[in-house]
Amino acid sequence: MFNIDSTYSAQRPINNIDAEMAVLGSIILDSAAIYKVADKLPVDAFTLEKHQIIYKCCLELHRNQISVNLLSVANILADKNLLGTVGGRSALTNLIDSIVSSAGVESATEVLLEKHTRRRLSLLSSQIEQLAHDRENPLSWTLEKLEQTVLQITGLRKHDDQGYWQKRDTVAFENLCKDLEEIEDIENAAQRDWLMRKLAKKWKFSNKKELLDFHAKWLDSQNKTYTYTAKEYFEKHGNQEQNWIFPGLIPLGSVLVAYGGAGVGKTRTAMTLAKYACAGGTFTYDGAEIEPMKTLLIETDQGARNTSKLLEMQDFFADDTVANRMVICDEWTVGEFGRLKQMLKQHEPKFVIIDSLMSVSTTSLYSENDTEYARPIIRLRHLAQEFNCTFLVIHHANAEGGVRGSRAIIASADEVWKLARTKNEIEEFNSLTIEKSRSRAPGAYKFVYDDDSWGWTFKGRIEDDIMGGNSQSASLMSRCIKFLKEKLGQVFQAEEIAEFVGSSRDSVRREMRRASNEGLVNVGRATGDTRKLVYYLGSRVSPVNNYTSDPSDRTETTSRIGLLPLPDKGSGRPDHLILKNQNFENAEKKVLGSDDQIRLIRCPETLPEETGTQITHLIMRDIQNGSDVETDTEKGELLTIPTGSGVDSNVNECKDGEGIKKSTSLKPVKVIYTSPVGEVKAIASPGGEDGGYEFRLEIPGLEPLISSTSHTEERLVCSTMKRRLMTYLKSLKWKIHVIVAPPGQYDWLPATLESFKPHQYDPNRGNWIFHCDRGEYSISDLSLIAIND
Repeated sequence: MFNIDSTYSAQRPINNIDAEMAVLGSIILDSAAIYKVADKLPVDAFTLEKHQIIYKCCLELHRNQISVNLLSVANILADKNLLGTVGGRSALTNLIDSIVSSAGVESATEVLLEKHTRRRLSLLSSQIEQLAHDRENPLSWTLEKLEQTVLQITGLRKHDDQGYWQKRDTVAFENLCKDLEEIEDIENAAQRDWLMRKLAKKWKFSNKKELLDFHAKWLDSQNKTYTYTAKEYFEKHGNQEQNWIFPGLIPLGSVLVAYGGAGVGKTRTAMTLAKYACAGGTFTYDGAEIEPMKTLLIETDQGARNTSKLLEMQDFFADDTVANRMVICDEWTVGEFGRLKQMLKQHEPKFVIIDSLMSVSTTSLYSENDTEYARPIIRLRHLAQEFNCTFLVIHHANAEGGVRGSRAIIASADEVWKLARTKNEIEEFNSLTIEKSRSRAPGAYKFVYDDDSWGWTFKGRIEDDIMGGNSQSASLMSRCIKFLKEKLGQVFQAEEIAEFVGSSRDSVRREMRRASNEGLVNVGRATGDTRKLVYYLGSRVSPVNNYTSDPSDRTETTSRIGLLPLPDKGSGRPDHLILKNQNFENAEKKVLGSDDQIRLIRCPETLPEETGTQITHLIMRDIQNGSDVETDTEKGELLTIPTGSGVDSNVNECKDGEGIKKSTSLKPVKVIYTSPVGEVKAIASPGGEDGGYEFRLEIPGLEPLISSTSHTEERLVCSTMKRRLMTYLKSLKWKIHVIVAPPGQYDWLPATLESFKPHQYDPNRGNWIFHCDRGEYSISDLSLIAIND
């Protein structure tokens, strides 16, 4: 090996012959070594002439894409009659013998570069003296000449646009981080600790703790910083929605710390969550189902006997599939992140439970009151993102009921739960309070312990339990969630959801706001009217632009429908469009949905492969506010649906029997509506007007009502049948059994049906509003209502 001589004196030359031999020997021994030095090591970095000649020949071979080795170097020297000048083949062999391997070629190159720069500096003194005695040129020229000379020398320290010492430090920094990663992947704890101490000594850290401090800071610096305008940022991230493993409760890709005092059931709560994660099903609200997933339990707190008993009592073994989704590790510490990564790679769990932070930190160098005690949480966050999983870390509370140890634990976690025991005059239950969340609003929930299963049962929000409206409110919210789940990606305003679930607009709006706060549904602003909110599940389908370019351009794949303002009735904006071509029999394209959805890209079936279908007739409707406004406008010269448009198509055959085929995708629709005389069965079948539906309303005690509609979308068919039923019911003659004063007794009075007011939480209940000579009556008991024959 060569000696790195960094000292300088006037009696010693500024060079390092050992380093020169090491570089040349590495290049000749290893043909890949030339790639590491060719771009940064000049020929005059070598001080001996024979070394300069050999290096020049090596560079020439490299430029000509000829492998650099002993034979090729000897041949090119012989061809140039320089082999004898450098000392013959034995001199080349001596260069190879001067090194053990080519691994040190880069460090030897850095030494040569340093010596080269120092030699340039030594020559600078004589040049400065010459310039100082130069009286022929002005002083300004002399100073500029000196500045250029100095810049040539300082430029030698730059490689790859980085300062020489900066690059040297960067390489060292990267090597240290690489060594740390390799050591962490070692599963043997003793070997890993020994290598960590050896690494700390190698890089001159005072102790292992100082090395770990550096590593934690390095982890924090891994994310690069970018800046965006607000529009660029939203275009990049605006369509991202939070994914959940427990809808509204546990987000995917996060670290959750759950803490509580002794005896509140932290471990049994975690095991209950693990059971639902493995089995799937409903843990909180109907409609918020959990998809089964693999779960990793790191249980170092309870011991094997207690853990086995919990598995037995919580019935993990009733189904082998459920049991096989649970993987258990009972030996792991925060110093074994390499081993944890191996487990994550091997089993690919979505849910990881660590019980507890204290028991896995027994080998930590820090006290639980030190800020550094929370650094494993930061590392778990990196793993959560890398492996797309969620960590639930169980922790203990202090005597005051807060988080035990450093507050940095809370600051480092994405989500924080507090588990506590609550007792009122009626019962004793556990409360789960979400104190911190990056994914939803804070909230408090009630859990009741089941002695038979050793598990916990979700009972809803504590606020609802106190108010006495828990079951009714949860029922309506669950129906709304189920409806949105059936329409994944589609957006709906509260008014539209209310129509489908059969409840009042205000009730649905309240429940949707609550559901969005709890992370159960997604919320955004309507595209057409940003003052309104829309709700949806899954990733929102992106709206397309309203193009105003030349309609003859067929390259666009989005609709150029120009939305026209409606008369001053309803919302003033269309939420349903029917685009017709009157050259064909009943040929039409329908864009149905909310004000947002008429601009969505949806393509259930392709359009005819023609250059474009001209639209000659446009019908716009607004039903958001209960009105049904139609505007027929001749717009054939303005509106074009190009081939590949995202507009839903439902067209019948042309008059000449060519081109467009009849859609056969319609399915029967069956709905049950309430009425003053009992349940009404509504059945809609394909075959109605304009390719729509024909429907039949079976009203108890009356002749069936048969009608049809041109609508083809299920929700519009249901809305039409509901309106048609209400119109028919209002046309009948009714009588109601009410108290008449005087004489203060029940009597049958003729009345007119005005409207129906649904119950706030139950769509199958509500009040029928009747009007008679004695005033207005609101009746919910159907036995007090009859048809007046």
